[in-house]
Amino acid sequence: MRAYKISQIEQDELDEGLDRVSYFPIRNGQEKKELIIHAIGTVHKIAGSLHGEDLHGRIRIYVGRGGTANVLARLVASNRTRGHQFGVPFALCDTSDIEGAETLAIKMFKLVESTGGLCIKSFDNIAEAGMGYTPNTPQSYLYMTWRVDNYESAVGRLTPTEIQNIADEVRENARWQGTLGELSRQLLTSILKHTRQWSSAVPLIWHKNHRPE
Repeated sequence: MRAYKISQIEQDELDEGLDRVSYFPIRNGQEKKELIIHAIGTVHKIAGSLHGEDLHGRIRIYVGRGGTANVLARLVASNRTRGHQFGVPFALCDTSDIEGAETLAIKMFKLVESTGGLCIKSFDNIAEAGMGYTPNTPQSYLYMTWRVDNYESAVGRLTPTEIQNIADEVRENARWQGTLGELSRQLLTSILKHTRQWSSAVPLIWHKNHRPE
């Protein structure tokens, strides 16, 4: 995957990155788990090493979706409306699944944020589900945008006991039904354990023309 400085991104540069994004079906619980863990790992990579320094507690993240032809416009819109300086397309899905995939990622970050286990400063999605235009292409992308704040917020890791309690609560709380609540307790526990692993092997680097100074 390739990360970009949104203010100077060109379509041909973005296309190079789109060609490197992995495909994620979400037909069953295991496939949904793989998508969510990939999203978590991408956040850990951004906050942990992508910028050449530890930025846990200083990163604000947003997750959205776009078709091949309008990912660039979505990144630019996030730069304009949220002040997010950087972006990365991180998952390719069938367009028929893209809203569900976006909602899964958003719900997981909302869950972790609400329980105090988020490794970043904030998760900037307001809605708890995928929203907006559905692309008219067979496949679509999930992307992240982010900005680096000057001041750090306290962050923490969920304890093993907290993870077990959260997995139980998710399956009983109507807020998560239809998305995370449909996953087995074993899958939820496995996903939540990945929020503790701040190092990341996700293959995310800067596009050669976009490395920050």
